[in-house]
Amino acid sequence: MLHANNRMFWPVCCAAIVVVVLLGACAGPPLQAMSDARQMIAVAAAAGADSKAPERLQAARGRLREAESLLMNGDYKAAKTAASDAREQASSALVMSHDAPRRER
Repeated sequence: MLHANNRMFWPVCCAAIVVVVLLGACAGPPLQAMSDARQMIAVAAAAGADSKAPERLQAARGRLREAESLLMNGDYKAAKTAASDAREQASSALVMSHDAPRRER
């Protein structure tokens, strides 16, 4: 058994920490981020963003297409970033859709 007094304790601890950090960095496909982006785009479209915030909704759709392409190429980190951007753009389009009638008054 390894104890703090043992010469092998610290090298083994350091190696274990490195392995844990590396495994954490090897994330899988960002399926939840992709799903969140798709859902937010659908909600924004249903709220009328196609007519009230078309540029923002189109930007969200473009970022989602980019995320899908990155995902297919195995660049999961960039795909997650693009999907998160798409969700944010769609969320902004949704807010703009809800604010649009108030601006017209």
